[in-house]
Amino acid sequence: MKRYLIFFVLFFSFTQLLKAQNPDPLYVIDAYRKGFIVPNKDSIYYQRMFFKVFPTSFKTFSKYYGWDEKLNVGRPLTAVPPNYFKRIFNAKAYSRAEVIKKIIDISINGKRYVAPIKGKSYGAATGRFQEDSFNFAMTHPAEFVSVLKTHSEADIISVWAFYMDYPNNKYRKADYKKICGLVAAHDPEMVALITEGYKKDVAKWADLH
Repeated sequence: MKRYLIFFVLFFSFTQLLKAQNPDPLYVIDAYRKGFIVPNKDSIYYQRMFFKVFPTSFKTFSKYYGWDEKLNVGRPLTAVPPNYFKRIFNAKAYSRAEVIKKIIDISINGKRYVAPIKGKSYGAATGRFQEDSFNFAMTHPAEFVSVLKTHSEADIISVWAFYMDYPNNKYRKADYKKICGLVAAHDPEMVALITEGYKKDVAKWADLH
């Protein structure tokens, strides 16, 4: 009997791990609704469950929230409400440090999708995540940079490049100056890596205009 109980526990743990690594989109939608939209006594529980299955890489993020460039259609969760990521980032069910780690892990090697029409970008959720993550970094620059510095130089540059990866040169330059000013007060050396990411975006969009 004890052997069967141990087997059941191991099997249950394994299925939970698989569910966390490959959550059903309907499960993600339901957890988000119960955790962030519909007030109830279990809201904190569902916020934690949602955060647990939230992607930890851009590749996984794209699988749920990205855009299928071959079929030219959105993924299961491409269309998200305007406050979707803001709610997730500012929830009290987990720490800010955990949020920053998730944001950075997803942002590494992230990219703005570019449509076949020259210079046109698309992918609602990706753009929303990009904007909200960048704003979060600007709101908490010291904490954000502290976690970001635990990554390689190449990954750090890719994060900054992702945050300024959009076609409007005027807005990009303004955001670049703003983030440099905020970060310089905490870590002047990081400004050089921000600049490298910015230069990548300038070159990318120059070719697409």
